[in-house]
Amino acid sequence: MTQRWSSLRSRALAVVPGPAALLTCLAILGPDVTSSGRVIVAVAAGTLVAAAAGLWALQPWRRRLALWETRLRDARQRLESADRDTGDGDLGRVVAALRIPELTPDEALEDAVADLAAALEDEERLRSRREQRAAEVSGALQAGRDLSATDVQGSLARMPELLDDMDRGVRSVRDACDTVLQQAIASGELAQMSWDNVRIGRDTCGRAARQVEDLDERIDGFTKLVRRLEARSREIGQVLLVLNDITEQTNLLALNAAIIAAQAGEKGQGFGVVADEMRNLSERASSSTKETEILARTLQDDVTKAVQGMGDASGTVKKLRGALSEAQDTGALLTDLGRKNVDATRNAVDGAEKQAAEARDLSGKLREVRAERDRLREMDRDVLAPMQSGLAQAMDLVEELWKLGAVRESLRARLSTAMEAIRNHRGRDLQEREELERQIRGVKDSGRAWTSAREADRERDDVVRNLAREIESLATVSPDR
Repeated sequence: MTQRWSSLRSRALAVVPGPAALLTCLAILGPDVTSSGRVIVAVAAGTLVAAAAGLWALQPWRRRLALWETRLRDARQRLESADRDTGDGDLGRVVAALRIPELTPDEALEDAVADLAAALEDEERLRSRREQRAAEVSGALQAGRDLSATDVQGSLARMPELLDDMDRGVRSVRDACDTVLQQAIASGELAQMSWDNVRIGRDTCGRAARQVEDLDERIDGFTKLVRRLEARSREIGQVLLVLNDITEQTNLLALNAAIIAAQAGEKGQGFGVVADEMRNLSERASSSTKETEILARTLQDDVTKAVQGMGDASGTVKKLRGALSEAQDTGALLTDLGRKNVDATRNAVDGAEKQAAEARDLSGKLREVRAERDRLREMDRDVLAPMQSGLAQAMDLVEELWKLGAVRESLRARLSTAMEAIRNHRGRDLQEREELERQIRGVKDSGRAWTSAREADRERDDVVRNLAREIESLATVSPDR
């Protein structure tokens, strides 16, 4: 394009000597030329001067066109760089960062709760038996004041069986609590991993959204530049129309000058030579103007196509930014739900630890009762004192049994609440997963549309390169052609 403008400028400079030659001939002929001939020569000279000035005025536009061409090239490089940053146009990295882990923590916790519920049912049956036998022991001890030493020894002989049953029940509850505790800890670790993955996906989606927003702003700026280039190309077309009119007027003046030279005879031969030179210069200016007009129209069409392509790309980027924003909001919601799930799992772990501690404490008390029973067996005297001590221990044991029942009911209520919360949370997670998958599909579709738009931009870039090569080839054409 630079070579072409240099050629046009040289042609304009070649036109400038024409008016000078006309004025020189007019001065040489002097009074031999009629007044109408003088007017024709003056008008022709002014016309050629105006044409040369118009072509010279187009020189600043050459620098502007070169600047716009540089900006378009820079814009294309920035778009390609942004395309590489977003994963070659398909957003595969963003979508891969949004993987949703399976809900294994909830399933593991639900299985643990089911195991604990089964253990509690077994403990319920054992507790019924313990309460029945504890009632028998309590009645026997209340009537111990009227019993003889032989009866007291018989009651003490039945205590080992009762204590063994209680010990088995306590061990069963303790083992169930330990199992629930281990599974709850594993569930908490899995929930923490799930929460971390969702948070990472949300952060990745946020970075992609910011990159797309920056790309949208750059595309808007490039679109404005291309639109200004389109307006300047229209102005060039108007200037070319004026030059065409000037060229046509010059042809008419050259024809009139030739007619006057023919009428003047031998005295008008020099004037005829000037008229022929004017006609040749006019034809050369007309040819250059037509070529410039063709180039301006081609440039205007390409700029219009570029504006349309930029508009389509901007619309696609805006849709993509909206989809990423929705995905980011969904990721934030999932992060909040994951945090709540982690908190609930930690609370369940704390509750299981407390229940395990209570079971271990109850097991220690049973060992103390067994030790007291062994001490009573060794006593041969003071039957009443051991009986009263045994009565107090039995009453404490009954009280512990009732406490164990209350703890069991409290644990069952907590587990029921936890199971209901897990079911509700799983339902919400399934709904959020379906919504996120739908949004991810939308993001993939937008990514494919964006890839298609980028392919169209590359095709337009190829057209612009071909046009530039054609312009360079036209610039190498000789002025005679």
